[in-house]
Amino acid sequence: HGRRRSGVDLFGGAPRGLYHDGSNCVKCPAGTTRQPGAANKCTPSGSGNVDNDKDNDKDNIPAPAPAESNKRQAEERAKKMNAGITDPMQKKKADLLAAAAIGGNKVKKLKFAQPVQAASPDDACAQAYDKAGVRSSLGACVATQTSSSGRRLVASQYDVELLFSSAEVDDAALTEAVNSLKANGLESTTSSVDPIEELKIIPGVDVTELATFETEAKAAAQEAAAQSPPPAPSPPPPLILDEDDHAPGRAGALLVTAFATLACVLFV
Repeated sequence: HGRRRSGVDLFGGAPRGLYHDGSNCVKCPAGTTRQPGAANKCTPSGSGNVDNDKDNDKDNIPAPAPAESNKRQAEERAKKMNAGITDPMQKKKADLLAAAAIGGNKVKKLKFAQPVQAASPDDACAQAYDKAGVRSSLGACVATQTSSSGRRLVASQYDVELLFSSAEVDDAALTEAVNSLKANGLESTTSSVDPIEELKIIPGVDVTELATFETEAKAAAQEAAAQSPPPAPSPPPPLILDEDDHAPGRAGALLVTAFATLACVLFV
């Protein structure tokens, strides 16, 4: 029952190193061979069945590039959406709102109740940050001129608002800023801001891109929430007992006294 007889591969139809050309067994060209049981083809020596080469070709096919993340897509969309904003303050505000929407962060607005007297919008914002006790690198400030004296070298009045993302300034820090303004004689109000709705009223924002950005930002925020680490577990209960924990309670003391009394009765 052997597989080979007189050097002929009974299943392959031709001896090792030969292939059948339709009428005769022909020797494979130099550098090629045909393995026993392989297809009726000559393949490079040491490569085995030609079908194996096909499998190897499949292995060498590069894997498809991973899909672009939702965050990356939304960030690219935000750049296009805000590209037409010419006012630097409004541009910074729009970028903050877009980043908050993508990260799923809350935005708070701190608005001054009274106009700020300053020489320029930048000066008004510098005063606002200083009196609020907040670093000017945080959040975004927008100062809008409300009135002017009409004379040079005379300060103008500006409505000022500061916007902060919860990724940078939390509620406790915002409360400290409000208290700092009060200490400087300035009243203010705080309110929550919907990033998308606020973007709609900024001059220069591309509303067509904004519609797509809203969808992409929502997907990015959901992606960020899914990747956030779980909250830290609660700390274990203390293992060190207080001095009071070692002392027997009143019930324990009464029980000890009862057993002592019983012992006296039984053994006296």
